[in-house]
Amino acid sequence: MNLEHFHYHIEQQPPIQFGQFNSPLKIYAKNLGNPLSTLPPLSIVDTQDEEQALWLECLIWPELTQRKENLKTAIQLNRHVKSQLIEGDFRPLLPLLLKKALQENTQIIIFHTHVANQFPPALKEELLHLLQTNSMEQPLYHVYNNLFDTHLHVDSIYQGEIISEKILREIDGHGEYYVWR
Repeated sequence: MNLEHFHYHIEQQPPIQFGQFNSPLKIYAKNLGNPLSTLPPLSIVDTQDEEQALWLECLIWPELTQRKENLKTAIQLNRHVKSQLIEGDFRPLLPLLLKKALQENTQIIIFHTHVANQFPPALKEELLHLLQTNSMEQPLYHVYNNLFDTHLHVDSIYQGEIISEKILREIDGHGEYYVWR
């Protein structure tokens, strides 16, 4: 149904807006209960958990059989990798994680797809400002799409300066193809 292409507005105090702000379809709803968070809820899908892995597999369109096989392989590989999944608001969490990475002398790469399109414009700017502020001591890289457009971006950020290293403008949303120029 292309839900990610719509603009959503929830009337409450304070109001919430997210999704594609320039979409011709704007979906409105009035919240009559407790105010929701300013962000749509995002939940971690832990593929170490069999039930969650099956749920993730259900999100793949039935005709994309190769994609389903790739996911199964990735889940098996992931079961042998120790990782820390952190759920919550990036605003208080990200500075702490970046500080820890700096102490460990680790290269920092912030990677996200299909999340930032849910942010209102002010929150998108807040994310960029947070990355700039936290790049004063060590460079970091920001790899993303759907922040301001559907292109895949690779930016380096150091001492507050954002440099666009690479932009892939022609990409398939399901990862089937890209045009590297």
